[in-house]
Amino acid sequence: MENEGFEPDVDSQRKESPAPGLASTSIDMPEKSIPDKPYAGMGKEDLLRFSQTPFWNNFRLVCLIIFWGAWIALLTAVVALTVVAPRCEPPPEQTWWQRTVAYQIYLRSFYDTDGNGIGDLQGVISKLDYIESLNVETIMLSAFYPSHYSEADRESNMGYDVTDHKAIDPAYGNMNDFEELLGMAHERDMKVVIDFIPNHTGDKHEWFVDSAASADPIANDKWNFYVWQDCSSGPPTNWLSVYGESSWVNDPNVARGQCYLNQFFTEKDPGLVATAGYQPDLNLRSSAVRTELESILRYWLDQGVDGFRVVDSMFLFEDADLNDEVEECPDTNNYECRDHSRTTSQTETYELISTWRGILEEYSAEQERILITDARDTINNTMRYYGLQGRSGAHLPLNYQLLQIGDPIPTGTDVQDIIDEYLNNLPGAATADWLTGDQNSQRLASRVPESFTRSMAILKMMLPGPPLIYYGEELDMLSGGNPQDEGDPTGSGRGNYRTVMQWDSTDNAGFQNITGIEDPWIPVNDGYETKNVQVLDGESNSVLNIYRTLSDMRRNENGLAYGTLEYATVDERIFSFVRKFDGTNRFLVAINFGDTGADFNLREGDAEVPGSAELVLSTLDDGVGDREVGQNVGLSNVRLEAGQGAVFMWPFSR
Repeated sequence: MENEGFEPDVDSQRKESPAPGLASTSIDMPEKSIPDKPYAGMGKEDLLRFSQTPFWNNFRLVCLIIFWGAWIALLTAVVALTVVAPRCEPPPEQTWWQRTVAYQIYLRSFYDTDGNGIGDLQGVISKLDYIESLNVETIMLSAFYPSHYSEADRESNMGYDVTDHKAIDPAYGNMNDFEELLGMAHERDMKVVIDFIPNHTGDKHEWFVDSAASADPIANDKWNFYVWQDCSSGPPTNWLSVYGESSWVNDPNVARGQCYLNQFFTEKDPGLVATAGYQPDLNLRSSAVRTELESILRYWLDQGVDGFRVVDSMFLFEDADLNDEVEECPDTNNYECRDHSRTTSQTETYELISTWRGILEEYSAEQERILITDARDTINNTMRYYGLQGRSGAHLPLNYQLLQIGDPIPTGTDVQDIIDEYLNNLPGAATADWLTGDQNSQRLASRVPESFTRSMAILKMMLPGPPLIYYGEELDMLSGGNPQDEGDPTGSGRGNYRTVMQWDSTDNAGFQNITGIEDPWIPVNDGYETKNVQVLDGESNSVLNIYRTLSDMRRNENGLAYGTLEYATVDERIFSFVRKFDGTNRFLVAINFGDTGADFNLREGDAEVPGSAELVLSTLDDGVGDREVGQNVGLSNVRLEAGQGAVFMWPFSR
């Protein structure tokens, strides 16, 4: 049978063995090429079969071990670096008063809106835009309480001979005005701190009138509201008022027949015994008096005030045994010639401050209220106001250290000593504060040459802790005439530090918006035509705008808010220091306290100072040497003129 169309399977034939005895037939076949890769061309099933061999199983295991080992090592390294590598220190928790810049206003002299010659609460309200332009967050108001002498004779004690601690003198406005001021300030995120006067009252206060009527504790519930003693054979002690007279007043008009303690304004006869006193001292050892004072604090806290300045803090208590003070020089009527350890800074003072701090803390759940003490005392005594024996005291005792700086100008080394005396004695985490003037001190511009006033602003504003600006300091306002001038209505010389704010170059320096009624209560300073807000506002590098720049820097630079202080180059002429905080810009402040210009190497001190840094502020219009503000300055050779101050900045780096 023919196999048409059938082709034999050559391969199958070739596989068959040749029959026995038959010669094999040779068939020439083409050779197959050997593949370049051992598994090229394999199908999926063959590849899977080969992948399960011991070699490939071991190979995969090794690769997995290497991968996971490397990943774990990398993770371990990252964690270790995170733990041990240096990190930026977190910013400390600070409350508003630790970061604030405060503006102290002597209300009587700030701005008069009704033409009676006296500044008023509406005057502060009308100038809130200006105050806010200074980049300050806290307004400190002087006393505004009713005062017998401020009503009958405006040229007397200016509100500190209080007749009612819970009211407002009509000369300054009324409670509605105060509430309006408080509300408008709070709307601007500003705080208002007021004066609290617990040491004394006026002699027309109802407490004193009642206390003076009788010494009978049964008939008179205020018999011990003041410090009374028998004076039949002369003053019971040799204590003096701050003005040099006996502090014991033997007033023949007092019905109870005793004299009373009055450490401030008194009048005396030709002998030593005073015959009139305007500010009798309260007896704070009386529980009834302390209760009344606590009621006053709570009253104003309920109104919404943000804190108090405790006026004349160091005088609150006197030696209970009435021991004489030691006379330290021949002038027996000189207050400065006495050791006042019997009449000031008694232990009970700090205990009472702590009690008042506790009252403020009751009101601090939503917003902390602040207690400031006012005592020009030794450093050791000042530090005790922060608290004793584990009890909290004042948040800020006023720091008067910088008031030592005047003519003659101190050396750079002296300035360091002045600052260190305060900072090195601070207890624990206490906060320092700095001021260069207040209502009882010669104005800065009258203490130092004009070339130094801007540098002093830099010094105060760049030190760690809140600075206080006394109204008019930002204008280089001078003190008024000398204390003997008839132009000082107070008769004490203090009016010369309280002259009216200089707003513009018009009559009365723009102090009144209504003219022709009464002149300002005190004459306007000479030179107000050029040292006023209107003129200085238009000068880019005026002392006014330097203050604005500095306060803005404090508000926005954490290096100034929390930073440490390290001294750079300090010697007889130069005083310089660095403010720094991890992760923030760093600042170098340099002031030439010498009387001539010189070149300084600012890298010679203990602080780490770079080779160059940006000049961000200079007290001279033309910058530093040949460099202007905004340019880099080499810090190994900086030219500073006499009295010149400068601030340099560089970014943080590891």
